[in-house]
Amino acid sequence: MKKESHKDLLNSILFLNKPSGITSAEAIQKVRENIKRKFHINPKIGHTGTLDKFAEGLLILLSGKATSFSEYFLKKNKTYLAEIIIGKQTDTLDPEGNIIEEWDKETIKDFILKNKEDIIKEIHNFIYQTEQTPPEYSAIKIAGKRASDWTREGKTIELPVKKIQIYQSEVIQIFDDGRIIAKFHVSSGTYIRSIARDLGKNIHAPAYLNRLQRISIGKWSLFDPYVCKIDSPYYIFSSILDILDDWGKLVVSIEWEKKIQHGQKLPIDLSMIPEENFFFINRKNKILAWAKKIDDKNYIYKKVFTTE
Repeated sequence: MKKESHKDLLNSILFLNKPSGITSAEAIQKVRENIKRKFHINPKIGHTGTLDKFAEGLLILLSGKATSFSEYFLKKNKTYLAEIIIGKQTDTLDPEGNIIEEWDKETIKDFILKNKEDIIKEIHNFIYQTEQTPPEYSAIKIAGKRASDWTREGKTIELPVKKIQIYQSEVIQIFDDGRIIAKFHVSSGTYIRSIARDLGKNIHAPAYLNRLQRISIGKWSLFDPYVCKIDSPYYIFSSILDILDDWGKLVVSIEWEKKIQHGQKLPIDLSMIPEENFFFINRKNKILAWAKKIDDKNYIYKKVFTTE
């Protein structure tokens, strides 16, 4: 993965390993401050799917023109490594909330020993779940306000049931003290905190999500060599063309470039482009537009870019 010039940092992708203890917004701010201090530029930066403060792992940051592709990354499936605690529950379903129920150590140990097989079965059965109710403490907007804000005000709210898909749900290890290490590969928008809550309901025990690590977003992994720590002495910035290297690419003439800049459609044979998403690029390898096929004869512009 090549490093970008200082100018191109304003239109790049950064894969970050967010530590626990800071919000995604705080992580972005730290990255922005580091870039500003080192390169004397102040890029516009956005993320492609937030991680809770207590969570860690892969966070994809987009700067400048690259932020136009946030929709594409947001919809990608994600993989998580989770630590669920049995025998204790908080109001937020995570370690930052207030404890609302807690068993003693002996009760937890006895429950785990008697119900280990049922716990494994229930976690595996999440792959058959296609709907999920978000946590009461979540950023989902209800009547213009976050669900978490309504809950903190003591208001009872009806949360919308979401369509989800859980592709993988497996136990890695179960400990006698109530800790469960599990791996989940899920569709975008799936709450692992809700999985912990629902597991508790299914096995008739209090439960909450204690730790969470996001290990992949789509085909991009936390363990890829270009993933940076927030306190790294340097960051590895990648171009959109490098990261989305499996998209189709159509190089156009100067005449066609001007037509694209004005949003005009080109008479191209889309059957020659197998990919659903593709780029129009000029002969200087600059992206002119992000296009999406409707069928073999029609396409739409998702975004048209200036080349300045």
